[in-house]
Amino acid sequence: MLKNQLKHKHMTQVLTPELEEKYIAAATDYATRWNSPDPHVIRIIQSVMMHRDDVLRGGGFVEAVVNNQLLQAVSRADQTCYANLKVIVSAREYCYVD
Repeated sequence: MLKNQLKHKHMTQVLTPELEEKYIAAATDYATRWNSPDPHVIRIIQSVMMHRDDVLRGGGFVEAVVNNQLLQAVSRADQTCYANLKVIVSAREYCYVD
């Protein structure tokens, strides 16, 4: 594995800088279309996508979103994630890298 590649246990893809840039671009575009260009929201959307695609595991909030566990997601959300829960959850289903 190359120095700039990352693969976690149980992940199916290797995270290269190029792949990470694709996730960042997709998350940024999606958040902007939802009028939620906050950098924190973009990072969370990116994490949701990467967790969903078995690229990189996210934290407790992200895991709850990906597993469709509303109570856990709400209880683990920080103030920004709570305010942007609709866009974050919808990204799980509708935001993909090209």
